[in-house]
Amino acid sequence: MLNKVFDQLSNNGYIMTPCNNKAPVLSAWQTLQNNVIWKTQYPKHNVGIVLGTKLVAIDIDVMNQKCANAILEEVVNRFGMDVLVRQGKAPKLLVLFKTQDNDEIIKKHKIHLSDEFGGKHQVEI
Repeated sequence: MLNKVFDQLSNNGYIMTPCNNKAPVLSAWQTLQNNVIWKTQYPKHNVGIVLGTKLVAIDIDVMNQKCANAILEEVVNRFGMDVLVRQGKAPKLLVLFKTQDNDEIIKKHKIHLSDEFGGKHQVEI
């Protein structure tokens, strides 16, 4: 997998890391730069795209459909209809944003929520 997407992601400025499933295989992966040798060392590994500089995500880890929809509606109201949404285990959602080209790292934020039934949820930015 990595060898198929390496050039396109790298040429578009994304920093990536080889992964086993979701787990990065390299130590200090957060600070590494793309290395073309990964195409031959890890050709069939999954690809993790490092978030925080060129790409930011809002991870809606909410198992209540009504609540997940309300959060997504708020995201769309604030940022516009052209957001990229990926659905994982329904109704969880991941919303991705490409940022301006700069090297400023956007730090992770977590928001803890409870629904009317006492269910615990979180949104990570």
